[in-house]
Amino acid sequence: MNQNHFTITGDGPALIMVHGWGQSRESMSPLAVALSASHRVINLDLPGHGAAKEEPGPYTFERYMDHIAQVAGRRTEGHFALLGWSMGGLIAAIYALDKMEPKPDSLILLAAPARFIAPKSAIGMGQSQTSITRLRAQLEADHESALRTFIEFFFISGEMIDPEAVASIRAALAPSGAFPPAKEALLVTLDQLSTSDLTLHPSAPMTTRSLIINGTLDRICPKDGQRLWDGLIIESTRTTLENCGHAPHLTRLSETSAAITDFLKGSS
Repeated sequence: MNQNHFTITGDGPALIMVHGWGQSRESMSPLAVALSASHRVINLDLPGHGAAKEEPGPYTFERYMDHIAQVAGRRTEGHFALLGWSMGGLIAAIYALDKMEPKPDSLILLAAPARFIAPKSAIGMGQSQTSITRLRAQLEADHESALRTFIEFFFISGEMIDPEAVASIRAALAPSGAFPPAKEALLVTLDQLSTSDLTLHPSAPMTTRSLIINGTLDRICPKDGQRLWDGLIIESTRTTLENCGHAPHLTRLSETSAAITDFLKGSS
């Protein structure tokens, strides 16, 4: 385990953070700082991403869950909360459903999909297979350009973002030196996202206490698709942010961190 591939900030109960597709721990850093007032936050770069982008594959969810388990086993005392944004939330949920050890005490699913590709009869619940096939072809041709275009969907959802914050948000999503992730990592994880459907997971519903945070303007993991979590988690709390897009931890940091802090207080 390379110590350059994660950061630890704060003191208190352990909280492990998992970033989203095409991202790195830099995208989670503002939230890590906000939560470090009450928690010991372990912010990861998954293999193939960020400071770990030179790590060889495989870049599969199974490998990433093993990575989380190693970090939890070595950097916590057996008790920790697991937070994932977007793809990271999906991975965190699979980790809990698969009953990986050590087990998290609680989950925070931040704009995370239970099913990324929407069924043809309910396109508003997720992405269309056609759009993802097109994205894959664009990644094959020029993965950095394709990823930058994908990130722009975070800004055209109609969400009103403080103009003074836009530059720092863009920098967190495409940090110098850590961007883009390895091309193979982008392609493999996109394929894994496209085939993941937790409504079919044999261990559902999940018993881990969970917080679900989503925005009403999210175009990546739409609000209609967020309803799938209701049938997948026995004990859940939901925070829905009005007029918020796919990155509430960046565009609505204070509200997101407050919701997480309040939820985690109930876990102690």
